[in-house]
Amino acid sequence: MRSTERPTRRVTGRPTRTDTAVDAHFPRAVPGEEYERFARAMWRQGERWFRRHANEIAGPEVAAGDARTTLASAAATDLGRPLYHQEENLLSELLQRLWHDPNKPAEHGVPEIPSFLLD
Repeated sequence: MRSTERPTRRVTGRPTRTDTAVDAHFPRAVPGEEYERFARAMWRQGERWFRRHANEIAGPEVAAGDARTTLASAAATDLGRPLYHQEENLLSELLQRLWHDPNKPAEHGVPEIPSFLLD
C-alpha cells in the first residue's frame, strides 16, 4: 500500500548562481518560426556574435558580399548545419546595421568642421 505522505524535500525556485553565462554563439532559430519574433528575442545575442567575428571582415579590401559569405560560413560552422531562412535574415540585418563601409568616414560623435571654418 502506498503512503499518502508527501516527501519532505524542499523545492526552491531561486537559481543557485547569481551570474548568468552569456551565450556568444550564433542564435538558433526553430524551423517555421516567425522572423520578427526571432529577431526581437535574439538580437542582442546576434550582436555579441557579430562583434566576436567582426575582425574576420575588417579591412578596406573586404567587399560586402565577401563579408556576408565569411559570416555565413562562420554561423553555419557555429550551428553545425546550414542556416535557416530566419537566421539568414538576421545575419543580413546584423551585417547591414553593424558593419561599416570602409569608404564611409568614421563616426566618433565628433561633428565635421565645415570647410569655410578651416581657412
